[in-house]
Amino acid sequence: MNVTSSTNDASDTPPSTITLDVGGQKFKTLLSTLTSESGYFHSLFSGRWAGTPTEGESYFIDADPDTFKHLLRYMRRPGVFPLFWSKSSGFDYSMYKRLEHEASFFQIDELSAWIKRQGYLDEIQLQIGMPLEQSINLIAPKTIKGNEEIDHHFFLESRNVYLCPRRIHIHRGHPEKCGAACRKVQGDAAVEYEEEQSVRVVVTSKTFQFNN
Repeated sequence: MNVTSSTNDASDTPPSTITLDVGGQKFKTLLSTLTSESGYFHSLFSGRWAGTPTEGESYFIDADPDTFKHLLRYMRRPGVFPLFWSKSSGFDYSMYKRLEHEASFFQIDELSAWIKRQGYLDEIQLQIGMPLEQSINLIAPKTIKGNEEIDHHFFLESRNVYLCPRRIHIHRGHPEKCGAACRKVQGDAAVEYEEEQSVRVVVTSKTFQFNN
């Protein structure tokens, strides 16, 4: 009787590792990883194991494998929340929505609550620098860090530039430099101006910081 009882107990003991077939993709992990973080798996694998897979077999889960891999990654490292973000596209809200639904279904409460309150928005900090004007002649290639962005904004402008009556070049645009000789040549004639096109350059900068 004792031998029979020991044999039955051994057959009901779940393996320490388990393979899940999630939508046709296999995931192998520790059973404790699943049961400690997911209420769904805790309920599924608690109690008697009659008819459930043994070690080396797989247990089918009808879910999206691309989303489930992020759930499993979180269950392996609880508290390390997923960050779906890029400089070009920003946050992947669609992915977060899908993950929230799956986290809720598999009863991974901490992850589900974090996504629901949009905790991921606190993981990225954006620092915006003051806009600066720069001469177009000073624009040159520059090496920046991967978390930085620098943009140049170009504005075509026109202005009236003062012309010296004696056509002295260094007086152009600077009537205060003209002296008595210039005023004598000017006489009673109207002051002349010339329309000039110029490019104004405004430089803006952004720095992204990861908080996790």
